[in-house]
Amino acid sequence: MAHNVVATVEKSPGEVLLRGLDWASFLSGIDGTVTIVGSSWSVTTEGLTVSSVGYSTTYTQCKISGGTSGWTYNVVNHVILSDTQEIEHAIKVVVE
Repeated sequence: MAHNVVATVEKSPGEVLLRGLDWASFLSGIDGTVTIVGSSWSVTTEGLTVSSVGYSTTYTQCKISGGTSGWTYNVVNHVILSDTQEIEHAIKVVVE
């Protein structure tokens, strides 16, 4: 499944970040009644750790840690919508 990179963040290897995606605008473009009913996070390359913190009907959040200096990672948020669509957006994480 293809995903759009919707944000970029920088971090050090020892730093732990809480990051989220606000899906409200995207969801309103589909239909005013569509909401998030499921959310999971993954990373496309080993070395970075990501875990889900939670989600609401329009917002998702994760915790990002680790990584190797000089590497760039995509942290992918896979959401399931109330109309059964499944969509992915990503956060690009640059480890300095």
